[in-house]
Amino acid sequence: TVDIVVSAYAIHHLDDGAKAQAACEAHRVLRPRGAFVVADTMFRDEAHKAEALRAHADLEDEYQPLLTTLPLLVEQAGFVDVRLHQPGELVWVLAGRRGPI
Repeated sequence: TVDIVVSAYAIHHLDDGAKAQAACEAHRVLRPRGAFVVADTMFRDEAHKAEALRAHADLEDEYQPLLTTLPLLVEQAGFVDVRLHQPGELVWVLAGRRGPI
């Protein structure tokens, strides 16, 4: 078991099903109260995503998460205190922790 699982600019390569599996696996290997941190490109909604993809065509062939879907997948995997922080224009950091057993 580990205290923290970090994903940096990797989760956008996974479709939603694989994102859910990754969150479940992170939850499985974490100690109670361990942290799961994801830093990646994310979008507020489909309109924001479409606008950004017009400006950044290199993002088009990937599975960029929405701010409404990724936190839900992480919570469904069993994480609590899931929070989002925006350090850049398209970059977000999601953090959640595994609850006590």
